[in-house]
Amino acid sequence: MPAAIASGDRKILLIAGAVLVVLTAGLAFVGGDPQEHGMSIPSTYSASPGGARAAYLLLEELHYKVSRWERSPTELPIGDAGAVLIIADPLEAPTKEEVAALQDFVAKGGQVIFTGERIKSFFLKAKVEEKFPEAEWQTFAANIPSNYTAGAPKIVLQTGTAWQTPEASQLALYGDAGSPVVVSWRIGDGRILWWAAATPLTNSGISREGNLNFFLNAMNFPLPDEKTAVKIYWDEYFHGERTSLWWYVVAAGLLAAQFFAPLELSRGPLLGVAWIWPILIWSAMGARESRFGTNELLFASARILRRQLPACWFAGVAVALLTGMGAAIRLFLAGQNASLVAWLAGALFLPSFALALGIWSRSSKPYEGLLTALWYIGPMNRTPGLDFTGAANGPLTLNYSVIYLALSTALLTLAFFGRARQLRSD
Repeated sequence: MPAAIASGDRKILLIAGAVLVVLTAGLAFVGGDPQEHGMSIPSTYSASPGGARAAYLLLEELHYKVSRWERSPTELPIGDAGAVLIIADPLEAPTKEEVAALQDFVAKGGQVIFTGERIKSFFLKAKVEEKFPEAEWQTFAANIPSNYTAGAPKIVLQTGTAWQTPEASQLALYGDAGSPVVVSWRIGDGRILWWAAATPLTNSGISREGNLNFFLNAMNFPLPDEKTAVKIYWDEYFHGERTSLWWYVVAAGLLAAQFFAPLELSRGPLLGVAWIWPILIWSAMGARESRFGTNELLFASARILRRQLPACWFAGVAVALLTGMGAAIRLFLAGQNASLVAWLAGALFLPSFALALGIWSRSSKPYEGLLTALWYIGPMNRTPGLDFTGAANGPLTLNYSVIYLALSTALLTLAFFGRARQLRSD
């Protein structure tokens, strides 16, 4: 018969459970769609007015060689004179190595189309006056005829940002000559085409006066009308969509270590690290559609509650099972059935928590913050009851497992009702 939970441990669990419920419920009211707070992201995944899905699909329809780039700039092909990299209003800053790689990419013949004021973090010699984006649409006339301005004597941008005093290698294409809003900047054998705003490639802005022609002109680098010669890489890496070979290498290393390390180390610290490693995968569950403004597309699908929601949850569970499989096999071979149940309870809890919190908060940040705190207090400090791997729970392992299974059920129920609420309101 499982041992009873001590009163002190029961108090910790009750407090932790209450905090979890309060935070999840509170985020249902204070959390909101990022688009409602002016956080529009020109992502190719986004169908919102500030997204760039229409422009991306247009390039595909016109048979351009376009693909999403979700890897570090250090992996970009160097020396390809027909390569175009689009970095539209990046959210994250580059590392020193990535800055050097981008500089090398341009100097050896590539073109970078960069939108927004954050260019100074990527190309250190850029001189941009940083201001808050303006809501009003502004029309700017072309200063000189060029391949970029052909068929686009005027363009429309939503911006308050401008380039400061262009140098000899920087050509002012639109706006005042001393503070232009579009600049062609020659570096080595390549070029940077800077726009003060991403408006010409956004879903709501591409159809504005001159914007479509201007956008397509920028894609025809280096030779107009030779679409097959141009390879377009549309960056999503700096929007947070990152895939890297090293991620899989580390995940595989942690999995292998679970097989060969001593059992207590395998089911404890190693499993804890293996289950914090996919945090960015789980944190996107339930929140991705709000982040990229694809709610309308997703919610228009048939039987979304019966199909898409379970599919998302099963995918998250699969990640937990795969990354922690080594510890599970070791526990099974050792005949530690109670610990194996605790492992399974943890594997179900992590994606359930992510899905519920993502749906109700419409953001990945709450899950990332809460899970990191729980991981540090629980598995890393071996706190009974808060260790979702089950390694620190001792004779109460089955009791705590039941609690985590119940929490997972409650969180899935919250996720279901949260998604149903979104379907009614969005």
